[in-house]
Amino acid sequence: MAMKFGWKQALAAAAGAAAGLGVHMVKEAMAFRVVHEDVHIPGLPAAFDGYRVYFIADIHRRALPEAEIAALKGKADIVWIAGDLTDRGVPEERTRANMRMLRDLGPAYAVYGNHDYEAYMPNMEKLDRLLEDCGVKPLGSKNVPLHRGGSTIWLAGIDDLGPAGMWRGDPRIRRDDCVIVLMHDPKWVVALRRISANYAFAGHTHGGQISLPLVGPAASKPFYKTYLDGTHFIDSEDGGMTGLRITRGIGTSHFPLRLGSPAETHLITLRSSPPLQK
Repeated sequence: MAMKFGWKQALAAAAGAAAGLGVHMVKEAMAFRVVHEDVHIPGLPAAFDGYRVYFIADIHRRALPEAEIAALKGKADIVWIAGDLTDRGVPEERTRANMRMLRDLGPAYAVYGNHDYEAYMPNMEKLDRLLEDCGVKPLGSKNVPLHRGGSTIWLAGIDDLGPAGMWRGDPRIRRDDCVIVLMHDPKWVVALRRISANYAFAGHTHGGQISLPLVGPAASKPFYKTYLDGTHFIDSEDGGMTGLRITRGIGTSHFPLRLGSPAETHLITLRSSPPLQK
């Protein structure tokens, strides 16, 4: 006997599908995922081949999972935090707990993102002190040397307000030194187009956060549809080329939902390589 499928059944099926999709989107947003990858950096000194970096961005309102972070101990030589480490309304103790967990993995450096400024302006010194109390070094737009096996590379920060401390203007940095840039927003490819670095790492985009089938990222501007996630190569006016790795990040903004862009952090092993080629 044929079954009738009326509007009530159709409505119930649609509601069930919507609920299932909602659960999936919450799971994608709240998952904790560590992507293990090698990043080949031209000009990286041999002493830094095998140097391990825990790279994380866009924590926003999340409380990092203690057990999963603790499981990374001994697996990273350094921690790079690419901005939006907090947000408006986030309890200070949650930010402290997150920063302490990350610092336990190794020496930690952070640049600020737009949401950090929204949360703490005009008193960014308060956030500086919070990080420093946790052992995390606010990098800002400064350049710091990293030493290993008698060799040195430079970690250059680009604060979200701009690249005030451009690495090639730093008299301590020689032309053939290896420079790795940590920034929040890929918009600062404008700096990389002016003066090349050996590599750069960024966040901010969330990989679109919600990416619809056949449509793509729901709310991304044209620039971010190009620089959304993954690896890109930036040609510079000085004749060099910079690799740029953009993470989807671990947190969310506006809504604790993701679709087609699962949350991620990265355990990166740096590898020496010849000059970049597209």
